[in-house]
Amino acid sequence: MLNIPGFGTTVTINPNLSDSPTQAKVQLSNPNFKTNYQNITDNTKILRFNLEDNIKKGDYLTENSSGITYLVTWQPFKDINSYKSQCQICNASLVFETWKDAVLDDNTGEVVSEAGYSPVASNIKCFTSRSGMGIFSSGVGEVGILPLGRMVVGVQFNDKTAKVKIGHEFNFHNSQYKIIDIDFGQLDDSENLGCLVFHTEKLEGGRKTEVVI
Repeated sequence: MLNIPGFGTTVTINPNLSDSPTQAKVQLSNPNFKTNYQNITDNTKILRFNLEDNIKKGDYLTENSSGITYLVTWQPFKDINSYKSQCQICNASLVFETWKDAVLDDNTGEVVSEAGYSPVASNIKCFTSRSGMGIFSSGVGEVGILPLGRMVVGVQFNDKTAKVKIGHEFNFHNSQYKIIDIDFGQLDDSENLGCLVFHTEKLEGGRKTEVVI
């Protein structure tokens, strides 16, 4: 049916990794079940594609017509006369950053580079999902408890995202989050393709870390 004119969706495979990426026609459909994969349901799509198309877990698929990008989160498997998989709609494009101290000239003591946040990986397409129920923790020097929002972020493993480490931060809908753990279990044995899953926590008040210089 993917070969029938007007049927299916034409996508570009990994436009971020190549100047001349390949294209494929795929079928995207809503699942008739609920998945507990990283507590994500609404953004899930069932993916089918032709046997001759080389689509792998961790690939970005961008619809040519709408520009919507998907991240393939299941290793495709042969299902009769096509391959079947699952993907997630990428609902955000994030900039991961880290704090860098000021650098001083050893001889003059003058500032060579100012202190501040520095980007580690920019324009990273990802899917996001609230992780479990709201978690509450005592606030330092405050009465009562404060809500801490935790979120799962899934990205493609590539040269850019490999630079992202625990402790790096990002801004999502005007709230600052910090990476508290990284799940490498969605990579294949060669560790050169697949998905990275970041477990993150909203900083207190949703603000950037206050650094005293």
